[in-house]
Amino acid sequence: MTYTILIIDDDETLREMLREVLTRSGHHVLSAENGELGIKLIEIHSVDLVITDIYMPHTDGLEVTIKLRETHPEIKIIVISGNAPEFYVDSAIMLGAHDSLKKPFQLSELESKINSLLSVDTPK
Repeated sequence: MTYTILIIDDDETLREMLREVLTRSGHHVLSAENGELGIKLIEIHSVDLVITDIYMPHTDGLEVTIKLRETHPEIKIIVISGNAPEFYVDSAIMLGAHDSLKKPFQLSELESKINSLLSVDTPK
């Protein structure tokens, strides 16, 4: 099944690598370098899942999570972080993120989480 996934991360290398991997898996992939741009993309495109970094300029992953729970509660969210304190990750989950990953992570682990979150839904 094809889903639309938005990657929000200020690390261009990671964004492009994830875009390539998820596109090869058959998904439509959008990307943004910060939460502000990511939220703008969500207003234009129908998105099934957001993968967002926690620490970013111009609207971080916690703000993205809060905004999506208010405006698009149907969108699944996976937060990722390399150096955020554990309480930030816990806060993201409490605010409505569905899952989390600590960088560096295995692509198979990310794909498993994506499949688990999206398998209960019918694609748009």
